[in-house]
Amino acid sequence: MQVVGGENTDCPWPKALPFHKESIVLDLIYRETELLRKAKREGCLAYDGMEMLIQQAALSFSKWTGRKPPIDEMKDK
Repeated sequence: MQVVGGENTDCPWPKALPFHKESIVLDLIYRETELLRKAKREGCLAYDGMEMLIQQAALSFSKWTGRKPPIDEMKDK
């Protein structure tokens, strides 16, 4: 079994499989990982898990309050 994420610094992406420059890579871990570094080196857009968390929070904020979420402020925290 291969464990990825957490303290494991290995990149789960197969070495023989190139990234496509049009790809968007999202890692669920809340920091930059080796997967994201590799994707960025290959010219991809790459986001850590914080972006997903912020977008989920923004959707919840909008549904609960009926107002536009302050995404820039959320990202500053």
